[in-house]
Amino acid sequence: MNITKMDKLKIALFFVVPSIPFVLIAGIFGGIPIAGIVLVVMLILSYFINRFSGKILLRWYGARKVDTSESFELNSILGTLSNLAQVTEPNLYVFESQIPAMFTVGTGSRASVAVSTKAMDFFDSDELEVLFAHEIGHIKNGDVPLSTVTALFAGTLASFSTAALWGSLLTGFGQEYDPAPRLIRFLAMGLVGPPAALLVQFSTSRAREYAADEVSTILTDNSQLLVETLERIERYVQLQHLGEINPGHAHMFPVNLLKVEESYDLHLSMFDTHPDIQSRENNLSWKKLLTSKHQTLHEVRMLNETSVIKDWNKAMAFSFISYFMVLFGIIVIDVFARKDFDFGEVSLIAGVYVGALILLMLIEVTVFRSKLNAAKD
Repeated sequence: MNITKMDKLKIALFFVVPSIPFVLIAGIFGGIPIAGIVLVVMLILSYFINRFSGKILLRWYGARKVDTSESFELNSILGTLSNLAQVTEPNLYVFESQIPAMFTVGTGSRASVAVSTKAMDFFDSDELEVLFAHEIGHIKNGDVPLSTVTALFAGTLASFSTAALWGSLLTGFGQEYDPAPRLIRFLAMGLVGPPAALLVQFSTSRAREYAADEVSTILTDNSQLLVETLERIERYVQLQHLGEINPGHAHMFPVNLLKVEESYDLHLSMFDTHPDIQSRENNLSWKKLLTSKHQTLHEVRMLNETSVIKDWNKAMAFSFISYFMVLFGIIVIDVFARKDFDFGEVSLIAGVYVGALILLMLIEVTVFRSKLNAAKD
């Protein structure tokens, strides 16, 4: 798979940045030899995580490999499209889901396309072909390795909110849809949502969807069917209650599968990386000027973007509350551990914590605003 130098740098940062604290701590407490050992261990661990991140995500979804004897038609479509695009034919996987969608993962020379069982029943062969061609577009354009590593890191972070929900259920806070467990999950998402969303927004560009759409159109010569198929997915997602989707994985799918239906879902607005369907249709049609019909749709899109900004601002505000609750907990633990309230010590802890929090939020704001501005161009 082709991959740009910038994407290689971003992938490297995913592994280098988390490794730095471990190496520094090892150096402080164990000296240079221990720091060197930890560095080697982190390099080996990073290599294996990067190498097998695609397989990890496939196992995450319980996907199973489908060979030619089991599904000749789908493998034939993939093989034909791969030959036309001059890329290595990806492996075909199927996973159980009520969402009619597919995604592509892989960091090696051969990618894997995973199709949901619902998609196989929901779409006909022509619709599956244009969606496969879209995924082939991501492979040809070199999007898959960075998308895969991003999904693994961001998805793992975002899953801590689900762990908090189950922890609250197992400790007797109520049922899944009771207020207390949902509030606990909401507060946990307030903690992990900003850094997870930052990883996704930092590494994922809306332009990659436009480029994959263009490849799909070249391979199938059917841009209208691609647009109609994407619209079918979007309508289905909006009308159905499909359960929880890991927001850290949302960028892998052809359209945005996340819905903000109530206040508990506000943090999902931070993970949207897809251009709206009308913009994708306009891009495929090379329309620089909008017709009156498209102008109306454009106005709707601007209203949607305004709604996204409002939801995002609210999510950031609630994240501040979550982070300050953690700060309060840290101070309480410190006071009990010392059995004394040391104003200087508390001020130092609060200062460092708030400084790091402000830095995180400033980076978040800069990245998110830049993505919204790019979407308007």
